[in-house]
Amino acid sequence: MLKSDPERILHVACLSNFLVMLGVGIANPVVPLFAATFPVSYTVVGFAVGIFGLARIAFEIPAGIWADRFGRRPMLNFGLLLVTVSGFTAFLASNIVVLSIARFIQGIGMGLYITPALALLGDIAPQEKVAKYFTTYFVYDYLGSAIGPALGGFASQYAGFKAAFLLLAGISGAALLLTYLMISETSLGGESAHFQEIIQSFKSTRDWRLLLVGCTAAASFFLSSGIQNTAMPLLGKYQGLSVGEIGLILSAAAFVNAFAIFVGKGLIDRLGGPKLLVISFSSTALVLAFFPMAFGFLALTLMTAFVSITMSLVPSTQSAMATDIAHPAHRAFTFSLYRTFGDGSLLVGPVFIGFLSDLYGFSAPFYAAAIICLVTLLPAWGLKVMKPK
Repeated sequence: MLKSDPERILHVACLSNFLVMLGVGIANPVVPLFAATFPVSYTVVGFAVGIFGLARIAFEIPAGIWADRFGRRPMLNFGLLLVTVSGFTAFLASNIVVLSIARFIQGIGMGLYITPALALLGDIAPQEKVAKYFTTYFVYDYLGSAIGPALGGFASQYAGFKAAFLLLAGISGAALLLTYLMISETSLGGESAHFQEIIQSFKSTRDWRLLLVGCTAAASFFLSSGIQNTAMPLLGKYQGLSVGEIGLILSAAAFVNAFAIFVGKGLIDRLGGPKLLVISFSSTALVLAFFPMAFGFLALTLMTAFVSITMSLVPSTQSAMATDIAHPAHRAFTFSLYRTFGDGSLLVGPVFIGFLSDLYGFSAPFYAAAIICLVTLLPAWGLKVMKPK
């Protein structure tokens, strides 16, 4: 592996990810609102949002296998190219079908990008700095996510919904250029095993911790795609908030998330991953139970920020635990396997939220999410008591 300058690679990877999440953050909050302008039900709106997850499910595991075999760079570059294309496709969309196709292309691109990017961090991180590298990476992730929704909201409010997708294309193209020019290969490639051999490896030597991490990822991805990116914007629209105000809420929440990660990054090593997951999901369930009582811009901002705080360290914790579980020869595959559980929620979450909203109104999704958080305490506690063989 080529680790001549891990700090430089880390900072370039973080900057590239910041640009990616900035572009995605600009477009994602606009998708359900733009989809709702077409003559379709909220369930179909949820499908247009969630088809992104279907694409991720289809390509996450192949991306991991290909990244182990052929290297991280090809997957990173091709993934970002597809995200750029998806922005232009959504910009040209005049009906729900074309918008859904654009979302599917974006899902493929993000599936090809995210897993190799996380594996790259696992490649370069010294053992004693794994948690630090991932928390640093996710600070940039949430900073991009923080700035994006506000830009997308105001761009859509003053220049139309399609302006957000044009910004997505341009910023993703910039991330592609940066990644192509400045990120070197961190894996020699050609080391990946066959799918059956890898699964047998986990069965015989790594027990089932990865499965439990995947279960917690499914819940956290559901909260991101179903609650933050679908239920909250629809609730805000129902209460009469503008697109710009909804974007500001999501931006404020992401800034709070980034700050919470920066302040609390030492907690992963201090408390341990499993205990931190238990605390995060139990406190999030409590916040979600009160979320439907929020009315107006300020109240929705505060509740969304509280959810961001309680869930802030979950992605870094999951990634650090996956790095610990993974064999170096198929690290990318390990990340793709546990994240595939989460990708299922990217598909199911928005559709389920739309379905509940159609049948029971805009409060029901938050109560359902609180129940899911409580159920997730079981695999989180299982990680605490289960030890590697």
